Amino acid sequence: IASGSRAGTSIVLGESALAFLLQARTHRNPIGRSCIVFAVLVPAFTLIVGYQYVWERFSGDKDPFEFRREFMESSVAMVRSEPLHGFGFGTWPSAYRQYAVIDSGSPANHSHNEWVQWAAEGGLPAFGLMLAVAAVCAPGALRSIWGLGVLAVFVHSLVDYPFFRLGLAAWIFAFIGALAGYNLERRRLMNGDCSPPRLPSPQARCAALALV
Repeated sequence: IASGSRAGTSIVLGESALAFLLQARTHRNPIGRSCIVFAVLVPAFTLIVGYQYVWERFSGDKDPFEFRREFMESSVAMVRSEPLHGFGFGTWPSAYRQYAVIDSGSPANHSHNEWVQWAAEGGLPAFGLMLAVAAVCAPGALRSIWGLGVLAVFVHSLVDYPFFRLGLAAWIFAFIGALAGYNLERRRLMNGDCSPPRLPSPQARCAALALV
């Protein structure tokens, strides 16, 4: 709301509703108190940061997909041109120019749809890898409930670019790693192994650090 993101605001509200629904269906802790706290804090924090900007964007913009539609059309044309290896990561702003179908009046630095931009820059293999990551995260996200945020980011990527900024992307992949750990731990407990989880060996930690 503070950033004025229409898609982000809508997705977070939908994500919150789904989280309460999943929590109720799994018969976990009573959610009545959580609902009351949520219903109080949401309008309170909204008033603190101000709702006027995002409200003006919701009510004032007649076409929320203005320019985004044309950017995606050009990006799809880029994918058709180089489907296997793309144009190279980080090259969308320069490669886009020869496929542009509209002049927005300002430089276009991203397509506002990271899925199609991944395909344009890294080819269909890059698109497939990110789709696989989202698919692997989905079951654990629904089971854990807190992991819904990871799926929400992938949905938000359809109309924006959260992975484009390194600071945001680092947090996203950190949560993806936490979700992977949750899945492994849950599978271990379901198999009857209640012993304390084993930490990776020093060699594995050094290899992971070198890879990062």
